[in-house]
Parts: sequence; structure tokens; C-alpha cells
Amino acid sequence: MIKIAETLIKAKIKRTDSANLNSIATNKLYSRLTVKSSVMPASF
Repeated sequence: MIKIAETLIKAKIKRTDSANLNSIATNKLYSRLTVKSSVMPASF
């Protein structure tokens, strides 16, 4: 029973880690886009 619980917890941690990584990646992309859009008018 303990081993089953451990594997479940590990799986949950892996899921949350991947979700966090995805959100971080999207945040980075979004910040890049906002920076580009705010810089573009200045370059024109």
C-alpha cells in the first residue's frame, strides 16, 4: 500500500512539474510578444 501511494504521489508531482513548466514557457512567450509589440512602434 505504501509503495502504491508513493508512486501516486510521484506521478502527481510529475504532473504539477510539467504544468508549471508549460505555464512558465507560455509566460516567457507572452512576455516576449508583449516586449516586441511595445518595442515595434518605437522602431517605426
